[in-house]
Amino acid sequence: TTRITLGADRNSAPAMLVDALASPDGGKTIYAAGLGSVLGNAVFTITPDPNAPVQDTNLAVSTASYLGNGPNGDAQQAVDIAPDSSIVFGGFSEPAEGGGPVETIFGVRPILLLGGGSGIVTRLDHTGRRVLSVTRIGQEVRDLEIDRRSGRIAIASDLGVTVLSASADRVVWHRALRTIERVAITDDGTVAALGDKTLWAFNSDGQQIGTQTLDRSFVTDIAVHAGSQAVFVSGYDNKRLPYGLPVQVAFLLSFSYDLQTQHWANWGFSGAALSEATAADTRGYRVAIGRDNQLYFAGENAGGNSIFQYDPRDPNAPQPTVQFDTYNQPTNTASAHFAYYARLDPNSGALVLAQVAIPRLSDGKSNTYRPRAITADERGYVYLAGTAAFSIDNRDVQQIGGRSVAPYAGGDGTVLVVSPDFSTRMTWTTWAAGGNPSHDTTPGAVAAANGRAAIAFSAEQGALITINALGGQSEAASTLQDSNPDGFISVWGGYTP
Repeated sequence: TTRITLGADRNSAPAMLVDALASPDGGKTIYAAGLGSVLGNAVFTITPDPNAPVQDTNLAVSTASYLGNGPNGDAQQAVDIAPDSSIVFGGFSEPAEGGGPVETIFGVRPILLLGGGSGIVTRLDHTGRRVLSVTRIGQEVRDLEIDRRSGRIAIASDLGVTVLSASADRVVWHRALRTIERVAITDDGTVAALGDKTLWAFNSDGQQIGTQTLDRSFVTDIAVHAGSQAVFVSGYDNKRLPYGLPVQVAFLLSFSYDLQTQHWANWGFSGAALSEATAADTRGYRVAIGRDNQLYFAGENAGGNSIFQYDPRDPNAPQPTVQFDTYNQPTNTASAHFAYYARLDPNSGALVLAQVAIPRLSDGKSNTYRPRAITADERGYVYLAGTAAFSIDNRDVQQIGGRSVAPYAGGDGTVLVVSPDFSTRMTWTTWAAGGNPSHDTTPGAVAAANGRAAIAFSAEQGALITINALGGQSEAASTLQDSNPDGFISVWGGYTP
């Protein structure tokens, strides 16, 4: 408990030492406790620490907009921020009727590469309000990452692995492989790619330097880091507990650039090594190198009794997560699936900090939060994108650009941002705008760099709040009543200038 000195009341009573401050309703009421009792009947003056992170319930976005108008649906599944602060999104959107060279998107004529197609790479300026270029390539852009030095764009698509120029108007190199699901590029130009449990690594000229197929149940993501000369892989396996019940076990691996040497492994324990205290299912979903050059991992667990509350290499050595309220305390969880995220040392794999994120029902029981993307900015502010059931913290007071989010109707696509020491929840919000009795939005990616942040969504049902929308589109402009997805993006100022 941190003791806080508060100023004297208006009757000049002596200042009091307060053991704790609490607010159960997002700041509407503040309770102060000292000497084991509630302190009342006083007017307190609190001087905030100007250097302390401050939670914000109004996300001041510069843009929140639908992006793409394909007749059979579209999606935004990837995003990254270039060295010049332009923002690059990837996904799919069927060409408008006529297509080809006559098509324009928000007034911009698409560049067709490798034959064009429904796959789309859209470059926006740093505000997200102006389209710089549109590139059509393949049928679906599933993932992308930008070389933080050269600005080249690595994309994963149904065509394989492709590296584009920084302006996305030219193919630097291309490797036609089976459908690639995930891709990563680091600042020495090395590219790592994942497809159907097979890993590939290429140098900056596109020459293959390694490949390996993993004998694992699920391989979900890949990252690459020049600083540690390593490729990182996340996933999870189907195993059995000592008493025979099935269990899923997350893993995180580090390999050499040529993929032939395994540097280290986290989690991935045998079923026989687990106990009742570690019997909950766990999954590894995403791995990324933050702008602070640290390694970030996002997964989920089905209940609080999981390996994520223990050392990543010893399931018998407790290593609690950072906790400060019921939304990150793994208690009263039953078997709900909720998010786990961690910062690790990319060289050793040592766990630096970890935390969980748990929506709570009105009665305090836990609910589902499925993470779909993770990143961190230059100072280590962590951004986690996922889909949340009812209810994220303080949902009823959240705003996007001064507009209140709609009441919960299911499947909130959200972004959660926490301070570098994981002690403050900076924001946890959704873009829900209502207009439909049900709602289902899935974030595909999140990015943060150069004082900017951006998120990419696929909206299946329900409208999303629009602010400074591209082409003047409003919530009603999207085909929200059909079964096709709608691509949606948002851009705002980050926490690191």
